[in-house]
Amino acid sequence: MIPTIVGISIIIFLMVRLMPGDIVDVLLGGDAVATEEQKDQVREQLGLTGSYPEQYWNWASGVVTGDFGESYRNTEPVADVLSRAVPITLELMILALLIATLIGVPLGVISAVRRDSVSDYATRVGGLVGSASRASGSRRCSCSSPRASSAGCRRSRTSRSSTTRSRT
Repeated sequence: MIPTIVGISIIIFLMVRLMPGDIVDVLLGGDAVATEEQKDQVREQLGLTGSYPEQYWNWASGVVTGDFGESYRNTEPVADVLSRAVPITLELMILALLIATLIGVPLGVISAVRRDSVSDYATRVGGLVGSASRASGSRRCSCSSPRASSAGCRRSRTSRSSTTRSRT
């Protein structure tokens, strides 16, 4: 399990670092008046100097000691962001598991007892539709949540409405 976590962290680290553009330009709001010296100072503060292996090592050694660093988005400690997000995530996981168990087990029993009947096929189709629609439905549900990030939801609603307009 540990090699998997390390491998995934390396992949995500590289994906973030190899994205086009410069995070410093984004953080400075595309400020054309920011000098290279100011940009270098921000890179130093964020720990973006040095080679990629050195940056990863600095981050990973911090994670092992409980220092997850600061968010690029709002310069807030990542540990604080996680401490707010983990309880909500656990609540959703437990609720989803409870609902899946309360619905899935009885339907599975019915499907097993009445094998190859109409109710068996209906249960199979319902399970497949439920599994397939879960991914797209979760995005819509997260934006309707009072705890959801308004900026992220605005973007998704905007992109959906522009996609809808372009189809018509």
